[in-house]
Parts: sequence; C-alpha cells; structure tokens
Amino acid sequence: MIYAPAIALSAVSDFSEIAAVLSIGIVCTLYTTLGGLKAVIWTDVIQGLLLIIMVFVVIFGAAGAVGGIGRCLDIAWAGDRIDFNHFEFDPRYRITFWSTVFGLGIVWTNITSTNQAVVQRFLCCRSIKEGKMAIYGTIPLNLILTGFCMTFLGYITYAYFADCDPLVLKTISAEDQVLPLMVVRVFAAYPGVAGLFIAGVFAGALSTVSSAINGMSSVTVGDIIKPFVNWNEKSLLWVSRGMTLFYGGLCIGFAFLSSILGSVIQAALSLLGVCAGALLGPVVMGALFPFVNEKGAISGMVTALAFNIWLFVGAWIYPPPLRFLNIKDRNIDGCISNSNVTKERPLIADFYAISFGYHSPLGMMVCIIIGLIVSVATGGLQSRYDVSPELIYLPFEHPTLRWLPKSFRKYMIPKMREKKEHDVQNLNKDDVVETSSMKSISKCTREDGDYGEDNQTFEIESAPDISYL
Repeated sequence: MIYAPAIALSAVSDFSEIAAVLSIGIVCTLYTTLGGLKAVIWTDVIQGLLLIIMVFVVIFGAAGAVGGIGRCLDIAWAGDRIDFNHFEFDPRYRITFWSTVFGLGIVWTNITSTNQAVVQRFLCCRSIKEGKMAIYGTIPLNLILTGFCMTFLGYITYAYFADCDPLVLKTISAEDQVLPLMVVRVFAAYPGVAGLFIAGVFAGALSTVSSAINGMSSVTVGDIIKPFVNWNEKSLLWVSRGMTLFYGGLCIGFAFLSSILGSVIQAALSLLGVCAGALLGPVVMGALFPFVNEKGAISGMVTALAFNIWLFVGAWIYPPPLRFLNIKDRNIDGCISNSNVTKERPLIADFYAISFGYHSPLGMMVCIIIGLIVSVATGGLQSRYDVSPELIYLPFEHPTLRWLPKSFRKYMIPKMREKKEHDVQNLNKDDVVETSSMKSISKCTREDGDYGEDNQTFEIESAPDISYL
C-alpha cells in the first residue's frame, strides 16, 4: 500500500518513486509510533472521508470531460472492456468468475475475520452489538466503493484515453500511473483538485499501513513477548514503540519489493493470497473440529505458508503464458513468451501458472489437511473432551448432513469429561444450567442412539470452572 501512492505521486510530480516511498513510510511510522491506536483510528476516519469524497469528484469530473457516464460505458463496451464472460475452469486464467468468488472471497473473509488490523477495531467497540453493527456497516460501503465506484472509474479512465494510449506514447512508464495522469489533465483548470486527489490516495495508503503496523506491534508485544517476561507497562510501551518502528521499516522494504512484482493490484492480491489461506485455516479448524490441537494448528499454518511461498516464487520465475492474462486488443498468436526465449518451461511451470486468486484456497486446504493429520497423530481425539460445546459449530449435525456415518460424526462433537464424584460433592445442582449448545448436542445423541463408549453426558469437570455455562 505504500508503493501505490508512490507511483501516483511520481506520475504527476518530480518526486522519484524512492523518495515517495520513503516519505510516506516514514511519516506513517512516526505518527503510529507516537499516537498509538487512538491516533490510527482518528486519522483513518479523516483519511477515509477524504478518499471517498475524492473518488466521487473524480468520477463525475472525468465522466463529464468524456461526455457523460453513458458515453464512457459505450466506449468501454465498444473496446471490449465490459466483459463478464469469464467462466473458464482452467485455473491458469488470471481473473475468472471462479477465482474471484472462491479465491478472492477467501482473501476478504480472512481480512474481515482474522486480520489483526480489522479485529482490533471490533474489539474497541463498547459491546458485541456495536461490533456487529460495524461489520454489517462495512458491507454496503465496500460494495459501493470497490464494487461500483472503482469499476466505473476504470471504465471512465479507459474511455478518456481510448484514442491516445499514454503507455504507447511513453508518457508514463507503468499502467498504475494512468489514473493520476487523467486526473491531472482533467482538473488542470481547477487548481488544487489534482493535489486533493493525490492526498486522497495517500490517505488510503496511510490508513491501511498504520493499521497494519499497529496491529502487528500489538500482537507481537501482547502474545509473544509479554507472556514470557515480567516487565512493567512502561517498559512494554517502549518495546511496542520499537516494534512499530521495526514493522514500519519492514513495510518500506516490501514497498521497494513491490516495484519488481508487476501490477500493484496483482502484487497486493498475490501477497494477500500467500498469507490468507494459512491464517484462515486454523480459524476454520478451530470452529469446526473439536479435536484440533495446538500442534496441528501450528503445523498446518506453517506448512500452508511454505506451500504458498513456493507457489508464489515459482510463478514469478516462470510467468504464465500470455493467453492466460486476458490481454485486450492485442494479437498474441505470433508472440513468443519471454520465458521461452531464454529457457525451456518445465512441466511444473504449468502448476506455477495457477492464478493468484487460487493461492488462498489452496493454502487453506493444505493447512486444514495437515492440521487434522497432525492433531489426530498427537492425541487430538482425546483433547476434544476438554473443549466446551459453546466454542464449536456443529455443521455435521445439520439435517442435511445427518446421513453421514455415526462413527464419523461422533468425533465432530465436543464432549466435556465425565464428572468425578469427589470434584462435585459440594456443587449445588441448581447452579448448573444446560446451555443451548449442550441441549442441541444431547438431543442429537438421543436421536441417533448410542455412539459407543464415547457417548457421555456433558458435565462440568470441577466445581470452580463453570465459565462456559
């Protein structure tokens, strides 16, 4: 996210990409370090409003310069830019209906459910109800901004340059600079508007990067450092600030790395896909499978991350053939891929050519498979007796899946240990309340009959621990 505005700034000013990356990264890191989460949230609000306003200003201003939104759509249709007919099942095609829905769908599910930068905002809400309202509120906003506004902005940009491609004329050096160039030309007669647009682009980048830096710093200090040290809060605060500086420098380094990964959008989605499946996999396993343990979750996550990195590096070394890139208005029948000029493509290159949209579902599958295997091998089937029914969703007890064998379904149900008489002699039976999940599981057990020796009632293990009730 640092590299994208750096490209925009270098396209409309004398700033080099290196200077732009450094200025954005340093400013963002400093105010995140000094202000903490409160500074991040309030700057995000202001920057988000600026970004939304400038998107609508550019859409209506640029569309008016072309001749209206209808005219823009006509030009885009004539140029074959409005194309929804991509249902290819070949996973090597870059963008299809399937890779968007199933592949990028998992990426966005990961972002909204496991990303620390997002989750920490939900946790800052005063109640669960407010947290849910925040989640539901982002759905229409994301749909309007990313689903409609950005799509129309792409059509308008194409219509504006339909007869004069700035890439062919070498006016710009990258496709990501087309939009800033259009804004500068359209609003040349309106001083300050182009600058506000660039500020909006910067705002979007700063809000995203500051959230990521703050989130990573909080997780590192709270979950990795704090449990193993006995430092006071002041010392931990300085450590947190140091980690913020470290992660800020890391983001700047990745911004320079993005310059060699091609299109900003593809690079961002590729890197998100590398991590999304590995991060979402343990969450899915923890919600559905009561016998998954710590060893299985960590093994699955590490294996999935290594698998996706291997796939990503292989795709970078052996780029996919041009016919899978959905290039418009170009005849590639007589073209030879650059990789074919210098070296012969091995058979494994076809596997590397899988679209970046499928990296996340592949990673999640690898994570779940390895995680389940390792969990079973390390005694996970016994650990399910220590899992509260309140923490597990029961998909296999749904009426549509009740046809599955009982011998399989019994392992999908968490069972609290059978109570010991000496542990509950002082427990008042009137204090025990059967939860809705326990009722549901008990009902399933009664309807299905005996599951075998594992068919036990759900009772608490000891009197003091009744937090799950």
